Amino acid sequence: MIWYTVSRGQFNEDEMCEEIKKFVNDEKSEYKISIGTDSQKHDNIHRYITAVVVHKLGAGAQYYYKIDEIKNINSLKQKINQEALLTLQITLDIENKLEDFLLEKNIAIESHVDIGYNGETKKLISEVIGIFKGCGMGDMMKIKPFSSAASTVANKHTK
Repeated sequence: MIWYTVSRGQFNEDEMCEEIKKFVNDEKSEYKISIGTDSQKHDNIHRYITAVVVHKLGAGAQYYYKIDEIKNINSLKQKINQEALLTLQITLDIENKLEDFLLEKNIAIESHVDIGYNGETKKLISEVIGIFKGCGMGDMMKIKPFSSAASTVANKHTK
């Protein structure tokens, strides 16, 4: 799987994890990692963008994104569930690869889902929360307006 950056090119997932470790290098700073997915329909294909955002609180951020294209998405529910599942999968992958590092640096990964109490997606909130709770990750899941990795960063690249 290829991860992209705006200014530093492409990375495989292992390389991306090493870049994250390099960025999280200041013992006195606090960091947050957020992962979220957004999608947009293009002809018969939905383009799903998953973003991994590493935020040095008060001092900037860097992010990586990957692209998945999926056919036969026929409903809002299917679209949102796919976004949630992609976010969950990448969150679990990154947590697994960076487990010791995250513990050492006291960093928890937030999963951001592009749903909220305003608009059509509000009827899907409890279902999506259930997906994350079922994996023991309900406490680290965020929805709009607190889901910037999905609703801002990933959204930027869906167009």
